[in-house]
Amino acid sequence: MEKKQPLKERFQKLAGIKPLYETDEWQKRQDALTPGKNPEKYFGGLDKLRNLPDDEDLTFDPEDGVVDEVELEDLDFETLKAAFPKFYQKVKFTRMQSNGEEGPYYEDAISFPNLDDSSTVIGDASALEDWKDKVSRRFGNVEIVFNDEAKNHFDRVFVADDAFNAAKDEFIRGKMSAMQRDQELGRSID
Repeated sequence: MEKKQPLKERFQKLAGIKPLYETDEWQKRQDALTPGKNPEKYFGGLDKLRNLPDDEDLTFDPEDGVVDEVELEDLDFETLKAAFPKFYQKVKFTRMQSNGEEGPYYEDAISFPNLDDSSTVIGDASALEDWKDKVSRRFGNVEIVFNDEAKNHFDRVFVADDAFNAAKDEFIRGKMSAMQRDQELGRSID
């Protein structure tokens, strides 16, 4: 017995229209909307990070109280708060931090990207240290770029590392492939 196709796919087949996810235009659009694939649009390009002049001061001291980019090992919670002055204002509760002292957990925190296309909310110093440890074990001392003017929460922090972004894209493509396979088998992907 032949498997029933969803109604939309049957009409597309009768009309000779390929599903959107099978077209090259769809992949090009997805790549254009992904900060890791299109850093020029979202962060002004990675060349500004790679081609720094030799005489530039690389101490990462905040200029006008704002940090735009920092290496992972130099990133601490105070630097993060200075990079996002509009955030980290509302204390939600206090909890024990990695240094053994009690500290605030912020309600209006920033999210950092994970490899599995999710994000980690960095509400306090302990959450930041956990995220740093997870990333540094696999990728070493990566460059982190901050964009406090970003409209979307997922565009505020970018990991400027080719290996990190390649691993993230590989995961996303695998997830997309699994969803397409499930759709072809008539399974719900909701």
